[in-house]
Formats: sequence, structure tokens, C-alpha cells
Amino acid sequence: MKNLLLLTFAFAFLLFSCNEKNELYTVNFDQEAYSQNLEMWTKSNFKDYSFSQQIFSSSFGGQPKLTINVKNGVYDSFTMEGEREINSLTYYETVPELYAFIERIVEESKLKINDAEDPMKGVTIEVKYHDTYFYPVSIYCSGFYTGDYVGGLDITINVSDFELTQ
Repeated sequence: MKNLLLLTFAFAFLLFSCNEKNELYTVNFDQEAYSQNLEMWTKSNFKDYSFSQQIFSSSFGGQPKLTINVKNGVYDSFTMEGEREINSLTYYETVPELYAFIERIVEESKLKINDAEDPMKGVTIEVKYHDTYFYPVSIYCSGFYTGDYVGGLDITINVSDFELTQ
């Protein structure tokens, strides 16, 4: 009976301590995986490559798939999939720019969460990495807000078709 009472108390404590409110005021991000993959990408020293990216955002909607060409570590050109009239494009010219975006969004989110005037109270940043080449395959960023806040951080970047070129 004593064990059952202890188990019930432990379960109740866990239930109430892991509620949504406690998870709200944090930056949910795997810094260790980020650092390890960035280090492996940097050590690989890939200079000539191409990759495709597609960005979705709550602020500007979806964009067409772009294929980026990098030569000697520097952005060279891009091609756009399909025929669409676009007023402006947001894209990242190199894999290091994708890593810089992740780092920037983590730091900006920390500042916003700690700013009493900002409605953002938490963020989840999920990044999946390629097992062989260590670039970000997908980046998902979603902010959590108090009250009935409309809008805010909601970005997905998908990276595919990575190819080493010469």
C-alpha cells in the first residue's frame, strides 16, 4: 500500500511538473548535435557543391524550390523550379549560411523569450542533418506565444539534392 501511495504521488508530481506552461519558456534546441555537425561539415572542407532548398514561412508563404551552385566555397548561381512570378526570394547561398541562420534564430529567440515586452515565450528549433555530408537536411522553427497572438515564428527549410561538383 505504501508503494502504491508513493507511486501515485510520483506520477502526480510528474504530471504537474511537465505541463505545457513549464515547456513554454524555453529554447528547445539540440546545441550539441548542431556543434558536432557544424564541426564535421567544416572539417570536410567541401568547396564545390550544389543543393536544393525550399523555404516555407508564416510571414511570406512558400517559395519555389531553388537549386544553389557553390564554387570554391562561394555562391555562384541558382536556378528556380517552375515558372512563377516572384517579387522577392529568401534563400541561403551556402551551407555555412544555413548554419549561420540556425545560430542567429537561436540567439534571437533567446533574446525575445527574455524580453518582457515580446509575446514570444518559447521556441522549438528542430534540425535534422545528413549522415554523410553533415549539412542541415531540414530546419523547423516554431515560436510559442502567450494569449491569442497571431503570426510569429514559423519557418521550415528543406534541403535536398546535395551533390559534390567539380
